[in-house]
Amino acid sequence: GGVGFVSVRSFVLADADEWGVEVIWGDANERMGPVLIDTVCQLPILPPTNPPAPAITGVAPSAGSVGAYEKFELTIGLTNVVGFNPFDPTEINLEATFTSPTGGTWNMYGFYMEDPADAFGEGDWRIRFAPDTTGTWSYVVRVSNSYGTNSSSTSTFSCVTGSRHGWLRVAGEDPHYFRQDDGTPFIGIGYCHCWDADDEGLFANCAENGINMLL
Repeated sequence: GGVGFVSVRSFVLADADEWGVEVIWGDANERMGPVLIDTVCQLPILPPTNPPAPAITGVAPSAGSVGAYEKFELTIGLTNVVGFNPFDPTEINLEATFTSPTGGTWNMYGFYMEDPADAFGEGDWRIRFAPDTTGTWSYVVRVSNSYGTNSSSTSTFSCVTGSRHGWLRVAGEDPHYFRQDDGTPFIGIGYCHCWDADDEGLFANCAENGINMLL
């Protein structure tokens, strides 16, 4: 004969790192023994039918002025994004166009990020950029998916002379060497570290000891 269940309930034990299944039998004497779980899948929180387009609720810059080649970061507030996969740009696409003082444009994509101290699902949307030209830059943020697109108003920030030498490139005069954007030679000091390269303590230790590259 068949086996009938009164209910099967799944529940989160710890930040979705663990899960459990509770099986309640209609009659405890009807079935005794192990339970075989054949296939497990997690159903996402589905967006509502015909949801409104994602919208921008705020754009918070990390600073009003940064040095050339230094990090300029935007923290973006979004709404109408519940139920969409934040790591899939076909479901939520966040980007910004930065315009330099000379009129050149850079298009930078955003990302969803959770800091170690954040609770599960309570991260931020961010966009990062490093300007290469001193002067006043402008930027516009856009968010889009298949239900529509919304944009922020135009904002500005200043890029001033800093201590950074620019991005690393192959030296044009000799491809055996590297140089930075302002022509400063790059002398690499480092070692092979193929595991745990996302450990913030590792990078801090490298900086303290003059190491500027990892392989």
